[in-house]
Amino acid sequence: PRAMAPTLDTLVVAGSDDVESLTGLMALARDAIEKQPGLVSTVTVRLDGDELKPWLPDSGHPLYNEVKLIQVESLVEDYRVQRELLDKLHQAQGEDIFVATYYAGQNENTGHVRTYAVWAAGLTSWLPQTDILAFMRTPEEKPRAFLWDSAVEVVGDLLEPLDMYPSRFRVSEFPSEEQIAAMGEEVAL
Repeated sequence: PRAMAPTLDTLVVAGSDDVESLTGLMALARDAIEKQPGLVSTVTVRLDGDELKPWLPDSGHPLYNEVKLIQVESLVEDYRVQRELLDKLHQAQGEDIFVATYYAGQNENTGHVRTYAVWAAGLTSWLPQTDILAFMRTPEEKPRAFLWDSAVEVVGDLLEPLDMYPSRFRVSEFPSEEQIAAMGEEVAL
């Protein structure tokens, strides 16, 4: 089963292989979000042993875009609030840390949702976990973007996971040109 608790008063559950019930789950979740206060989470979860884990259908699933979109809409707000609080904390502590923005966009033709963050050179940054990482050496230079997994495969040792929700990674060193080249094919933002 797949489940979501979008508000304090709503829990919706559906079978993972039942497109009709998953469609209903999404409709009930959206309705609850619009009509009830107390947003909890729009992340659909699955039971893995005794642990609940986030679930997103395969990209070929008919509801992939809808499930991803509702999750990303919530994460945009979670990351925005987190960023504001972390900026205030760092300022109060006199720390010069750039808390990167969690960006999201939806392709008008395909409906595909993608998230990205910018890793800027010369800054100690706290990056959100996204679909794409964009690397920017200077403000004048166009960022070079790569899938998160491709980037982490090459420079994962430069990302220090931080113990927080939503997920962030501390980076203080910018990848070399050779490392960026090793990330493979660039993707569009």
